Amino acid sequence: MQAGYTADILLKAGLVNCPDCEEGKEPDVHKIYDKFFGRVIFPIADISGKIIGFSGRILIDDKNVAKYINSPQTIVYDKSKTLYGIHLAKKSIIQQGFCYLVEGNVDVIALHKAGIENVVASSGTSLTAEQVKMIHRFTDKVIVLYDGDAAGIKAGIRAIDMLLEEGLEVKIVLLPDGEDPDSFVNQYSTEEVKEYLQNQQKDFIQFKKELYHSEQQTPAEKARAIEEILQSVARIPNELQRRVYVQTLSNDLKIEEATLLRNVQKIRQELYHKKENVIKEKSTITDIESPSLSEQMPAVTPTEAEEKELLKHLIKYGNVLIKIEAEIEGFEDKQELEVTTCEYVVLYEMKHDEVSFEIPEHQLLIDEIENCLKNNFVPDENYFIHHPHPVISSIAIKYSEEHKLSPHWELKYKIKTPPIIEGVDSAVRYLVLSFKEKKIRQLLLEKQQLLKKLEEEKQETDIGHVLYEIHHLEEIKKELNKRLGKRILIV
Repeated sequence: MQAGYTADILLKAGLVNCPDCEEGKEPDVHKIYDKFFGRVIFPIADISGKIIGFSGRILIDDKNVAKYINSPQTIVYDKSKTLYGIHLAKKSIIQQGFCYLVEGNVDVIALHKAGIENVVASSGTSLTAEQVKMIHRFTDKVIVLYDGDAAGIKAGIRAIDMLLEEGLEVKIVLLPDGEDPDSFVNQYSTEEVKEYLQNQQKDFIQFKKELYHSEQQTPAEKARAIEEILQSVARIPNELQRRVYVQTLSNDLKIEEATLLRNVQKIRQELYHKKENVIKEKSTITDIESPSLSEQMPAVTPTEAEEKELLKHLIKYGNVLIKIEAEIEGFEDKQELEVTTCEYVVLYEMKHDEVSFEIPEHQLLIDEIENCLKNNFVPDENYFIHHPHPVISSIAIKYSEEHKLSPHWELKYKIKTPPIIEGVDSAVRYLVLSFKEKKIRQLLLEKQQLLKKLEEEKQETDIGHVLYEIHHLEEIKKELNKRLGKRILIV
């Protein structure tokens, strides 16, 4: 207050308490008291190093008093978007290529004492999606370093799933039971600490296998243990990475890869439906019975319309032959080939460019088609409709109704539309291009948002790299739009 701050500002900043003050009135300076009295104070800084809040730890053991108290949510301090130590760790994270994630402020300080600076903590809150995204800005790899007790393991499991969902590579180091990073660092030399952290790293599958799986389990217990591991695998957004982990698990557990993949896809569908339900609950639309309103509801993902239409064509006309040009070993020029619609979309477009559908149920059908093609079999409409997997069969029944090119095509361009079987080629090519163009637009938006943040933080080294990526994506987008040309309208 000697520095000129009013009692009201101190109260709003969470630096003082005033239980007897009247709401809406200027706080009485004689009734306020220091919120952090008798505690060690840890200043909390934002990513640029500005102090935005405080955390206080008691100096004596007292079970009747909270061990830690933190600044409340304010206009400058949002604990869900703040990582303790990030301003000091970001440079080291980039240099080392990974980040240690710990639970508390003292853990960060302890590791700094041991010469380990690429460390942050989600102090004052459970790990949040915003905090995970902040870590991802500096690295693709995170090592979770939590206590070895039951609470630490539980927190570690939750952190693993959130980090995987963001597309990060995750390793886990569990300290001996009863130890935390602070006590561990104080017991051993810097070299011993670093050696332990290096040698005790496990990937999340190994960690969960050791946690849940044992040879003495009953079949039911074993199934539940595998389900726990697959819950984490299913959260990985990259399809190729998911498949690699499933292959590893299949070899380790001697379970068919196809069985594990089906279960992973089932979990992804459940996760997708949970997110979809959250979106619906947050919707401000009240008259859900109104057809006009339901038509105005936005797609769950930007590519939903293209995904649906492509699947309709693949289910109904997947074995129709179309001509493509492809590079073939032994020939200098591209060669003209006849391939099925399924082969063109799934192998020559999606697999070649490493793209996948956003909606898990839709990707499930693409995976099934790819599996069939590997076995030299092109699935037809009946195959999908009578498929034993309930999701595949229900989508096939829903999407297999005959659909036509829009009559607006003829009216607008004065061009007679060909029969649907002849129009499959052009319709599918347009849908693939439109799908890719929307994916590129989505990537551009993400890169532009990242660029804005980097410019605000004056991260000059990263700005040039992101600008190059944006330019490259813009060139791809231009080429896709050029190839799209006149659009075929689907009804």
